[in-house]
Amino acid sequence: MPTPIYLIRHAESQPDASIPEADWPLSEAGQDRAVYLRDRLIDAGVECIYSSPYNRAIDTIKPLAEVAGIIINHHT
Repeated sequence: MPTPIYLIRHAESQPDASIPEADWPLSEAGQDRAVYLRDRLIDAGVECIYSSPYNRAIDTIKPLAEVAGIIINHHT
């Protein structure tokens, strides 16, 4: 059986001109979406997570990683 690969775009971020774009946090809607993704993927058998180093990308997948006990792999 082939191994499924899930490609997920980061959730909605909160632009902030006072910080670099890579550091923009998730908006409230983005935080809700991250929890939604966790709930949708928790039973999918995810074994490994790779992410962009942008905060919004990591924060999108962090709820799943924490519940599943998976380290988020990313390069800065």
